[in-house]
Amino acid sequence: MDKKDKIERDTIIINKILRYTDELKRISEKFEIKTHNDLANEYIALSSATQTITNISELKKLLDNELLNKIPEFNKIKINTMRHIASHDYDNISPYAVFSVMDKLTSENIINEMEAIINDNKESGEESECDKSEQ
Repeated sequence: MDKKDKIERDTIIINKILRYTDELKRISEKFEIKTHNDLANEYIALSSATQTITNISELKKLLDNELLNKIPEFNKIKINTMRHIASHDYDNISPYAVFSVMDKLTSENIINEMEAIINDNKESGEESECDKSEQ
């Protein structure tokens, strides 16, 4: 894969992750989730958030270490562990752990890191076709 294709692929993946972080925000707002106890009391919100985190985890696996090093706040979140539990031991999902991951994924630091990567790609003049169609 050449550099331009890699940049376009990474941009598409990061945009998808950002859409999922927006979905986590909407789940929190719709169900008024402010604490892990709120999440524990809203099964639909817990289930939706867990699936959304699983989706982000699958996308994270597609990013190489070079790019992950440019988004260290995102990279250090243990979402792969959450995905494993959600996929193989769903009855043991901890609302506290899900809330903690939700809170980290929707933080401004994470959003800013990912948006900076997208902006760097645009500034380099190697904007993806996906971004061009959104303008």
